[in-house]
Amino acid sequence: MSSFEVITGFWKRRSASRNNNGNREEYFYGKPKIEESIVINPGDELYMFSTTANNAGRGAPQMFLKVKRKTSAENEDQTNNA
Repeated sequence: MSSFEVITGFWKRRSASRNNNGNREEYFYGKPKIEESIVINPGDELYMFSTTANNAGRGAPQMFLKVKRKTSAENEDQTNNA
């Protein structure tokens, strides 16, 4: 069974400039705090989840980017079916 690895949290922000309707565009920003490069391999899956914290404090991320790694069993299945 595959497990998820957290890549980074995302915080909601608003752009300084306004669009044609006069509203500021919302976007999510995240910066991984890692020491190594992030590698996404063929067959890996990326997911974005909302936070599940009941009492998320101020400054806590609203979203999380996670990767689900392709398992070796999945690799063998695809090799055998090719």
